[in-house]
Amino acid sequence: MSLSRTETRRATSASTLRRPVAPAASFANVLSDLARKDGDTANTHTTWTRPPLPVPVEDKPSITFQKIDIRDGNDKFGASEIYLFGATKAGNSLLARVRGFDHYFYYPAPAGITEHDLNPLRERLNELPTLRPQSIHEGVPAVSNIELEDQCTAADGESRPFLKVSLRDHRHAQSIKDIVLIYPIHVLAGGRLQYRDLFSVPELSYEATVPYPLRFMVDHEVTAMTWLKIPIGKYERISTQDSISHCQLEVSVRTEDILICDTVDNREIYAPLRILSFDIETNVPPRGFPTARRQSVLQIGNMISIYADPLIRAVFTLGTCSPINGAQVLSFQSESDKLTAWQKFFLEVDPDIVIGYNITQFDIAYLLNRAQILNLTNFPYLGRIKSIPQRLDGWRPSFLKCPGYDGRLILDVFHHIREHYPGLPGEGAYKLDAVSSRFLRQRKEDIHYKDIPLLQNGNANSRRDLAIYCLKDVYLPLLLLSKLECFEVEVKEAKAAYVSFNTMREKRLLKPVARRCLDAIEGDYIVADDP
Repeated sequence: MSLSRTETRRATSASTLRRPVAPAASFANVLSDLARKDGDTANTHTTWTRPPLPVPVEDKPSITFQKIDIRDGNDKFGASEIYLFGATKAGNSLLARVRGFDHYFYYPAPAGITEHDLNPLRERLNELPTLRPQSIHEGVPAVSNIELEDQCTAADGESRPFLKVSLRDHRHAQSIKDIVLIYPIHVLAGGRLQYRDLFSVPELSYEATVPYPLRFMVDHEVTAMTWLKIPIGKYERISTQDSISHCQLEVSVRTEDILICDTVDNREIYAPLRILSFDIETNVPPRGFPTARRQSVLQIGNMISIYADPLIRAVFTLGTCSPINGAQVLSFQSESDKLTAWQKFFLEVDPDIVIGYNITQFDIAYLLNRAQILNLTNFPYLGRIKSIPQRLDGWRPSFLKCPGYDGRLILDVFHHIREHYPGLPGEGAYKLDAVSSRFLRQRKEDIHYKDIPLLQNGNANSRRDLAIYCLKDVYLPLLLLSKLECFEVEVKEAKAAYVSFNTMREKRLLKPVARRCLDAIEGDYIVADDP
């Protein structure tokens, strides 16, 4: 049974962030209260999908959506595209594939070069073997254009001529390493381009190392969670068979047809974003810490919220589990079947934001490692791009290296509190029980983690107790997210840094790069790359 009608009703008040109900003495009572409050169907769901798309999109005057994530990509011919993932006001997920924005860099123009040299120079660069990778279509040149522009630099402040080299495929300018190895900057900066003996002295490049998505954001004044609009007739809807994403709506649009919506009274208004909070329970060894190499995943608790009471509450259990009023219990006899079903659940739920407590250093990596051990090859495909899996960097990656979900946001409440509330007193001050006690005056369920194997190896009723324990650990991060306004705080920080939300965790070193680019635009100069 779909919850789209309920979600649509709640979406009308999504701009006012509601808080979940306060827990009662026992979390089983809270779940029952939620069941009564919503006229619960949580025990009988057969689908967890988003609201369906409204009237045919072609009949709508425009598409308005809130940008959630930004990624770089390429079309089938190899030309660069910007992927803008978002959610509409009606709560539908969307991918806008923006074409026509070429990456670019600057290089000091050698003395004697003229406008007549630019096309021959571009053709000469495109003839280089290093610029003809197999991924580039025969009719799409790597260097799309070269212009002569007068630019100032931060060093001297005096205007002088530069070559602006535009790239059809941004992948040639991803990093200093790539540029040195394969891109025309290697030829130019190394003084090895034989063109009228003009490039005899190597020079520094300018702004070649600015990542393609950041270049787009800075140039178009797009910040984190910006509302965007595509006017009628300015986009093409991509068919399901040609789509590259799991989004409900996928469109192709030219960069000049993306418009920024004005804010209302400087207030941040959010689309009805789907928030998935999850937590796993694993078997516990007699001594030491559980490891995915040996200990199986016993349960996965889940709650889906739209900045309100959780609309979907489901727990996936290994082995039978007695019913829980207010939550759907899905039981499996094998761990492989359970993980496979959870992956399908995740994609069907299609969350915009994924939260939990210490999920970046435990839960996410643990699930991926267990899936690998069980040879579940489809499991890592949890992002919104169909062809891109999550890839682990090490057996247990750090907070900064935890693989994200393309097109979705990750907010680890544990790390948010560690960074924004430093110096909490007491031993174990940052454990979920202590943090919940301090900020919520609530505690975890009274079960010691060493008792987990006993509950699992008991019967359906004992596994029900474990499931309630797991669901409480799912619910507390939702309460903390709301109480401490974690998401609002991190959105504000991302906006101030002029980077996307996920960049604040995944690529923190881009924050000073974005600031240098903004300062350069405001000061009307260009910035040299590091030698």
